[in-house]
Amino acid sequence: MTLPRIATEESSQELQRSLQSYLVAHCNDPSGQGVVHLMKLLRAYSLPFEKIANLRDQFMPSFFKMNWKHAVQLWPQYKVQTDIPEYDPAEPYIPISFATEVFRAIEKAEMDIGQLSDPHKEAKVVAWTRAILVEISNLFSGAVNNAAEGYINDMGSSEGRIEFKYVVLEVYVIVVLQARVGGVISNNYAQMMAELEGCDMQNRSHQLNLDTLQGVLSSPTQWYFWAYDGKNFTVSDSIAPFHRDEEQETLNRLKIVSRLFGQFLKGYCSALRAFIRRSEERGFQEQQEHSSTYNAWKEASSLAEAAKAKAFSAEEEQDFAVVKILLNQSFDAFPQDHKRQLRFPTRSNIIRECIERHQRSKT
Repeated sequence: MTLPRIATEESSQELQRSLQSYLVAHCNDPSGQGVVHLMKLLRAYSLPFEKIANLRDQFMPSFFKMNWKHAVQLWPQYKVQTDIPEYDPAEPYIPISFATEVFRAIEKAEMDIGQLSDPHKEAKVVAWTRAILVEISNLFSGAVNNAAEGYINDMGSSEGRIEFKYVVLEVYVIVVLQARVGGVISNNYAQMMAELEGCDMQNRSHQLNLDTLQGVLSSPTQWYFWAYDGKNFTVSDSIAPFHRDEEQETLNRLKIVSRLFGQFLKGYCSALRAFIRRSEERGFQEQQEHSSTYNAWKEASSLAEAAKAKAFSAEEEQDFAVVKILLNQSFDAFPQDHKRQLRFPTRSNIIRECIERHQRSKT
């Protein structure tokens, strides 16, 4: 069945019927071929975000069965995995204070769920990954947050699943795919590629075009870092999160933390540049030089870029402290309509009052 033809205004109803027929014919495809149909459909039509999200939900079982032969149909420039160019992710400085916080979070996860070094316990590896991601995302005070609504259920013979999708407001910046028990295989590559392009499509449906979308493909034995520029993919060499030698294992984990922090910084800065471009376009549509949010996005972006530059040149603890200050100033510069969504104050006075009130109620 071929894709429906682009419709004129007069034939819009006919197009809707044709699209529906196409979906009905392919939604129940038990193989990963369904993703190929979906991606080709989304490439051919500019659909609203809600429609894209709905279509992706329908095809999710097919996504889990996607393998490398499906990837070759969608991205023929990559005949084999090694055709994907190498990505050399940036590794900003990580001070001992923050490294200690991350490693302490891993220890807490171990105490809660048992030793994480058992490669046959998938839940333990997910907990290990979450412990790191939470510590890094907390550096961004809610400006970069996990949009996933929970883990996606098992889908029979699936070999991978999305655990985390990090966004800045409504724009996707980082996708984390957790491979199932065992190492990363070619099918996981195909799934990551489909997910990255799918998130890029959703961003574009909001008129938010990122320079680069970041990705992480992880398993109990391998971590790969990805980048996607809207046309081409790149992937890093692998890092092993567990190692027989304690010193090498610690070094590997520090590299993972550093690369993740670098991806968060790049994703955050890229998102702000996308908001600036959208603000410019809206100003043009309204026959104004800029929209009302333009100056705020510019200031937030300038501070974010300064934080990123400082992070990549940092050499000591004080430099890292400056990075956090600049990031907080960037969050504060957001347009007024977005500020309440981003900050989560501890409200220590309220907590203290409630503790005292609770204690009094027991006497």
